Amino acid sequence: MKYRLPFVALLLLWSVFCRAQQDSIVPFDAAYKRVYTITKVTGKPVMDGRLDEDFWMKQGEWSDRFVQIIPYERKIPDAPTRVKLFYDNKYIYVGVYCKESHPEKMNRFIGNRDDNSMGDLISVAFDTYHDYRAAPEFNINLGGNKTDLVVTDKLNVNLSWNAVWEGKTHIDMADSSWTAELRIPFSQLRYNQRSDDGIWGLHVRRIRRQNNEVQNWSMIPLKNNGHVFSFGEMHGMTDLPKPRGIEFLPYIMGKYRNESKIPGSPYQKGHSWDGNVGLDAKFALSDYTLDMTINPDYG
Repeated sequence: MKYRLPFVALLLLWSVFCRAQQDSIVPFDAAYKRVYTITKVTGKPVMDGRLDEDFWMKQGEWSDRFVQIIPYERKIPDAPTRVKLFYDNKYIYVGVYCKESHPEKMNRFIGNRDDNSMGDLISVAFDTYHDYRAAPEFNINLGGNKTDLVVTDKLNVNLSWNAVWEGKTHIDMADSSWTAELRIPFSQLRYNQRSDDGIWGLHVRRIRRQNNEVQNWSMIPLKNNGHVFSFGEMHGMTDLPKPRGIEFLPYIMGKYRNESKIPGSPYQKGHSWDGNVGLDAKFALSDYTLDMTINPDYG
């Protein structure tokens, strides 16, 4: 009898543990092929990476319940994420709120354009024809690095595709969070202007470098039937604008260098400031696109 109670207690503890594990795992059907309904708007946000203005706070719907893909598929992450999308007659707007359980470990890596291998990051991809073949993807990391690419259903990546778009990030240490704000011109995308169902494929992802965690808004299983095929859906893409044939985006960037000073050296002067300006342009020519960059921001 004296050995029976410890055994029962262990059995109860094991049952509670198993139930806790099950509660932390999202059912497959709730994580896969999710649907978001986008809202058409008339106002314009201030592109500063903050999502605290009326444009973001008083219209549309936030979608949360991102699930972990790596390291544990379908696990509820301890750093929640939510996304909101709008569109108007010129742009698609994407706002992403990233809560952080360890804000002191946020990675703000700053590097070259089209390098999405470093820094905490969010990305959004659209299957504009909803044909499961390929999707333009837009990445921005916490330091402001932008990466654009086209990814196919077989997970082939084309980094030579470049679009003209805007993206800003903002850190709120008091809230233990960071936010990203994207403005993507319709002129950078190819799509059917008039669609019977108004459905695009949608994939939103977050990467946390501190533990190499990958979160998805709508899960793409590690063992899937196709990358783009597994996207969630974005409904409401009706009455879309006819793309313009030309887009310009000027930019300016600054760089600060702090290093040991060597007396008499023309190279190591202690600290220095440097700057750069340039212009990205894109011209739509029928089914082809001509890209032009003046003084590219290679870092």
